[in-house]
This record gives sequence, structure tokens and C-alpha cells, in this order.
Amino acid sequence: MLTKEVMKQHGLDPSDISPAFKPHPHDETFAQWLQGFQGTPVELLEHFKAVAPVMSDYGYWFFLGVLWNAYAYVEEAKVPVETWLGLWNSSRRLRRLSVMKPYELDRFDVMPAKIIAYRVSDVYGWPAYVIEEPAAGELAQSIGCNPVKVMIRTTTAKALFLRRARYELVITDETAVEEVTHDPQS
Repeated sequence: MLTKEVMKQHGLDPSDISPAFKPHPHDETFAQWLQGFQGTPVELLEHFKAVAPVMSDYGYWFFLGVLWNAYAYVEEAKVPVETWLGLWNSSRRLRRLSVMKPYELDRFDVMPAKIIAYRVSDVYGWPAYVIEEPAAGELAQSIGCNPVKVMIRTTTAKALFLRRARYELVITDETAVEEVTHDPQS
């Protein structure tokens, strides 16, 4: 069973784990299955959706965060936006505590109500927004699109990720996002 003691033995920092973490056998089973998985990201997410009903709320959000960070921008993944939106719009409890690492949650809690960010996808409804312009430009270039400057109401954000060398918000409510056609500072 995965415990904080086992994490320490494997060099993981338990202080970087959500206080909502509690060992759960179905979460453990999925973690073991995931380590040996050799299919496509779409197949992986289909399996995740199939086993999600028996996972703990913590496990659901934790693994969704892991899968998002691994596959959201992998061109070969070809995960439909509807799949991501369906997963992110789950009504399961403990999202804030479980999907983000404690340091991400700390930053999330002090974000202003509105923020400038960049959509880095040509797919309508894509739920990811990069907060830093240079990182958005680099990501856009790597996936072959143009970043779009937007104003976001952060109160609708599902998560803030500070991983992968960029700050990224997950927003599934398109009404919380407005394209910026002029400089809001002027």
C-alpha cells in the first residue's frame, strides 16, 4: 500500500502531497496498472473513465492531474477536447486539495480575480491557458499554432499547474474567457 513512509523510501517528499491523500486500494490498483500501460493516451483515458467510479475522490483528481500534465499537449495523444472537459467537469469532491500540489494550491488561492493569459491551441474550447507570454509563445511554436491573448475570470478555474516550466490554468467555462483585442492597460 502506498503510504507517506513508502513515499519517503522512494525519495518523494510527503510535504508535497495533498493533505487529502489517504491510501485507497482502487487508487493503488490504477497506479500499478498505469506503470505497465503501453497503449495510446486515448485508451488510457478510456480506462481511467471506466475505473473512476471505484476510485477515491482524491485518486480521481490526483490521477487526472497526472494524466493532464503528461498528455494535454502531446500532439500524438489526439485526446478529444470533449474527453478532457468531461473529466474536468466532474462533480467529485476534493478537487482543489487533490489535483494541485500544496504549493500550487497556495498560489491558486492568492490569484487575482482576473488575469491575462494565453490560449495555446487551435481547438475551440481547449481548457488550458498559459499565464506567462514567453512560455505561451514557446509552447505555441512547438505545437504549431498562434497564442491568443485572453482575459480570464480566475474564480472559474479548475486548477493551476506550475509544472513543466510554465504556469497553466485549467478553465472549462468559455464564458469566463474573453479575447483581448486591445491592451487593457491603455
